Amino acid sequence: MLRTRQPLGRWIDQLLKIDKYPEKAARKCAECPLIMPYSETTDNVGLLMGVDVDAVDKAFTAQLRRVQRVVPQAVRMPNAPRGAYLVPPESYGVAHVLSRLQKANVPVFRTAEKFETGGRTFAPGTVLVPPSATARQTLEAISAATGLQVYGTDALPKVDGFKLKPGTRVGLVRGANNMPGGWMMWMLDQYGINYKVVSADDYADLRGRYDTIVLADGVSKNTIVEGLDPAKNPPEFAWARGVGEKGWSALAGFVSGGGNLVAIGSSSLTARDLLDLPMENAAPSSVNAPGALLRASYKPAVPAAWGMPESWPVWYNRDAAFKIQGEADVASTYPGDGDLLASGYAAGTSALGGLANVATFKVGKGHATVAGSEITFRSWPRATWPIVINSIYQGPSTPAKQP
Repeated sequence: MLRTRQPLGRWIDQLLKIDKYPEKAARKCAECPLIMPYSETTDNVGLLMGVDVDAVDKAFTAQLRRVQRVVPQAVRMPNAPRGAYLVPPESYGVAHVLSRLQKANVPVFRTAEKFETGGRTFAPGTVLVPPSATARQTLEAISAATGLQVYGTDALPKVDGFKLKPGTRVGLVRGANNMPGGWMMWMLDQYGINYKVVSADDYADLRGRYDTIVLADGVSKNTIVEGLDPAKNPPEFAWARGVGEKGWSALAGFVSGGGNLVAIGSSSLTARDLLDLPMENAAPSSVNAPGALLRASYKPAVPAAWGMPESWPVWYNRDAAFKIQGEADVASTYPGDGDLLASGYAAGTSALGGLANVATFKVGKGHATVAGSEITFRSWPRATWPIVINSIYQGPSTPAKQP
């Protein structure tokens, strides 16, 4: 509980209340154009972090005490199960679970369907871990550090799923002077993902080095093909030099040959051009949403959206939105019921209704998942971080029956 009747009360309001952009104050005159901020029109931490926030408008009395520090809620591990440990997929902290189990070389499965066990319903994408001393030690450490609840079952659920590729290797294409790529590095570091920044030298053997390659927002064909001119830049930037059309073709071959590509924000259009994905950017220029949160719908049964609620706002800043023209697993779309603004400023968003934001395509032997909006903007939208993590690990996984 946060009291707003205090010196920092207005700051609390700024971070937690639904933002309504002050249109009158943001014009120099009645006929003048609206003045837009540098990058965003909302700072709503609750919506960005996936937290429900309720305002208490009526007076009340309660015994309160000052919070000196925030620590994870204490949780208890289940008794060692005969069947498996279970971790629900709804928290973005599941990224810690997947990365730490992989580093401990513990087999990891994710269920493809909803199931019930022990009187509890588990959603598609639930992490299922065969019991072992190493598994328990790893899960116990994660649970203590994050507050994530781990469950156990003595009877394996009768559902199919996917086995994660052990030691999944992740490459990040970011280019030089790319701020979103820097934020992606920070996020991958925070969650312990086994990744490296893709160097120009890597294009000679992408399949030998990586299972999944992530294109950060802002990565274009020019970033990859032209890159930095070695003759005009210091040797320490040689990793970001251009790889030419040969390297561009090598990246396409990486995917069609069985690799996994994840493209975020404007790089979704780069992926479309690279792989000839059957989708069209149908977001009209009349949509004006400069850094706002828009309502979005999700299909939690689709792997890219495992753990997502059926409805939650997504970050949008004049981004692409897609009309899918071929076969794809669409994980997220914009609702078709009028104004989509959840917080901030936006105009004309009804034109996005029915268009896709997140979709996965089969490309030869591989996969490509695209997100038209920058769902990783400055690391803020943790609510949509599961989409990135699901996509990173799902592509290289293999279909599996009960372990």
